[in-house]
Amino acid sequence: MATGALPEVFTTEELEIEFDSGLDVPWQAVLYNCDCHTYEEVIRQLMLALGCSREEAYELAWIVDHHGRAAVYTGEKPACERVVHILRDIGLRAEVEQT
Repeated sequence: MATGALPEVFTTEELEIEFDSGLDVPWQAVLYNCDCHTYEEVIRQLMLALGCSREEAYELAWIVDHHGRAAVYTGEKPACERVVHILRDIGLRAEVEQT
């Protein structure tokens, strides 16, 4: 092993990280509250769209009901679009948003 000077160490203040704007940025599928569906309908559709458990779907439905909206999925845009499409199949109000 060669001996020599240690590499220079930068603090976080000195080091700026630039992200390639060509990379796919995170997206989210957002579900909005409406009074036109039952909890059971929303839970069932969330389970279908997300592949999550009944308990997880219930928690998301509760958040939507009490806060007016919830990001139910985060990922690449095509995956978020798929989730939104499934949620909208029964008339739920859902959108894809950039995070």
